[in-house]
Amino acid sequence: MSNTSVQQKIPKNIVQYWTEENLPSYLIELSKSFSLVYPDFNYQLFNRNSAIVFLKKHYDMDISNAFKSLKVPAMQSDFFRVAYLLVEGGMYVDISHRAHIKIDDLIFKIDKLFVFTRPTGAIINGIILAPKENELLSLIFERILKNIARKDSFSAYQVTGPANFNRILTASNCIMIEKHAMWKYIRGDKLYSREKLYTEKNTHWSEMKNIADVYE
Repeated sequence: MSNTSVQQKIPKNIVQYWTEENLPSYLIELSKSFSLVYPDFNYQLFNRNSAIVFLKKHYDMDISNAFKSLKVPAMQSDFFRVAYLLVEGGMYVDISHRAHIKIDDLIFKIDKLFVFTRPTGAIINGIILAPKENELLSLIFERILKNIARKDSFSAYQVTGPANFNRILTASNCIMIEKHAMWKYIRGDKLYSREKLYTEKNTHWSEMKNIADVYE
């Protein structure tokens, strides 16, 4: 079956998030790697302000207010990746990752949510491929919004992060791939891991100790 005979299911969008308006110089090379490896894709890098504009355009005010209530950059990123993919579909990748080789276009012809796992089987959310308006992502987003509304936890993992994916997703309702299988295509850069980026500014989610650290 030729590629042209299969309908596009996952849009050719690549989205990343960095809370500040100016991307640090050491991350520019990483972000540019996606435009180089995926020249036929629509690449978008959002910051906090542009994310709010997007949310106001596509969602009710309650949604943008929920996003604005989050102080922690990692939580903002967790929130926005799901909100964006629900509207536009495509591929989200953490800003600390580098593109090496293009993923086969046939992946983007499959009408399924793709997530990646640790060797233990636990789902991570650093790379997500999704058709727009995916029902499973919608359920995950609903959980995230309810968690934020309660404001009874300062754990990014639980409130906005992978815990919500692990609660909803199973091997029977989405496609799960062990993360090491992706390394020849996309891999976190050892010099600029997500943990290192946020720890340098004392904003890593694991450093949050109380509710006031997390919410406005």
